Amino acid sequence: MFMLCLGSMLLLFAACQEDTCTPCPQYDVGRVEGYVLAAGQGMTMTVGARPLFGPQNGEVVVETTSGADGWFQLDLPSGEYRLEIDPHGGIHHSGSYRDTVHVGRGINRHDLLRGQAQVKVRVPDDLEGREFRMDLPGTNDYSGQVNAIVQNGLLQFDFPLLWPGTYEMRMGATHNSTFYLPTEPGVPGDGSLVVGTENTAIFEIDMSEVYASIEGTISGSWQQAEGNYMKVILVTDDNQSLASVHCQEDGTFQCDVFVAQPVRLYSSCNQIEQWFGGDSFETAQVYDIQPGQRLTDISLVESGILLQLEGPGIQLNHDTEILLRDESGRTFTTPHQGAGPFLICNLMPGSYYLHVSGFCDGETWAPQWFGGGDLSSAVPIDLMEGELREITMALEEGGRIEGQLLDPDSQPITDAYYQIQDESGEVLCRNWWSWMGGSMHFSGLPDGTFFVAAGVQGYAPYYYPGTTNFAEATPLVIADHIAVTDLQWTLPAEATEVSP
Repeated sequence: MFMLCLGSMLLLFAACQEDTCTPCPQYDVGRVEGYVLAAGQGMTMTVGARPLFGPQNGEVVVETTSGADGWFQLDLPSGEYRLEIDPHGGIHHSGSYRDTVHVGRGINRHDLLRGQAQVKVRVPDDLEGREFRMDLPGTNDYSGQVNAIVQNGLLQFDFPLLWPGTYEMRMGATHNSTFYLPTEPGVPGDGSLVVGTENTAIFEIDMSEVYASIEGTISGSWQQAEGNYMKVILVTDDNQSLASVHCQEDGTFQCDVFVAQPVRLYSSCNQIEQWFGGDSFETAQVYDIQPGQRLTDISLVESGILLQLEGPGIQLNHDTEILLRDESGRTFTTPHQGAGPFLICNLMPGSYYLHVSGFCDGETWAPQWFGGGDLSSAVPIDLMEGELREITMALEEGGRIEGQLLDPDSQPITDAYYQIQDESGEVLCRNWWSWMGGSMHFSGLPDGTFFVAAGVQGYAPYYYPGTTNFAEATPLVIADHIAVTDLQWTLPAEATEVSP
């Protein structure tokens, strides 16, 4: 649009002649010109301008492509602009104000100066053909990732356009977590890539003698159901994550270790974790990895439960929290969505008690233990090594509490929130029910004693039947999964505001 206007102005100016035309209007138009240079070399790149003020603030209003020598020109109305290379979200996006220019009448010179970098990493020959990736985290407006394949024992990562500055180098492999390149091989610490505008920055490091790896297999229930992923995580002596990798479909995994040190391993599947060689970080087996070592034949066989829910209490939401308790009292929690069946994987052989709950997620069935209403009557599930045990659990309908908070004119408050608390005052669930006209509806309640409160944002909870004091609230008893309905209480005009 702007270029059309500029063309029209030039035609009008050419057509005007003394004594035959009225004076042409004055336009405040200027030009920004300069070079796009990376390490002193011209670059052919898209260059755009975004106004810093006005109705088009933040939009790319004019753009052009620099020539082979990097030369560009932009004609712009007077104002403040931010110049950007690759302005439409590419990896060279310039998001800072270091290229801000003021445009007035005349020509403004502004070069876009950048740097280039090469990171060369020597690795063992047996990694030939493997793909690795590298990015440069930090605040220097580079959001891209460069991939490289090992060729003749060398990885070369080329960064053609970078802001000048100091970068950390984060490297990783396919299906593997990242690590920061050190200053020296085998020495923990972060190396630095210093980028200027005159020459290509080159960082070289030989990791071929210090590279180590851990290879193994995890087999069992996770492979017997589709859509599951098993992950292996390496941690250091102070329980900090060092590397992680997803197992292949056949259960194999390989973790790259570029800084050899003692490590522990644990597996993770559907948020359930198991340590190799123990049941905690403290008791897990320690693998003292040495530079150049290839640790192989590590194996883990896990078990699982395939759970199907059914019964009169079932509802289509299927937001289910599953809790397992083993013989030692340890608990494992994993959330699931959908209609099931649900795979609970990554379990060691032994006996487990299983509890399910959909309370506070709109389910109608009550929280319950497999085989019994409470833990004392629950039936244990015994698992053998590598077994996938199929379990069907019939759900019982839970209790309900329904009602509504009214305003002083006895009208429903449509933007009210409601919360349900136990006898100790702990909030078990809080929801906004504006989509139901402000009505309260808690379902899937276990038998017990509850208290409900309501309010609007910025005000203290107001308990049923009408008090801000929890001690004065009326207890609501759910027995045999009954429903308590048609509760109404009125928020007074002098409701108590929450202190800021």
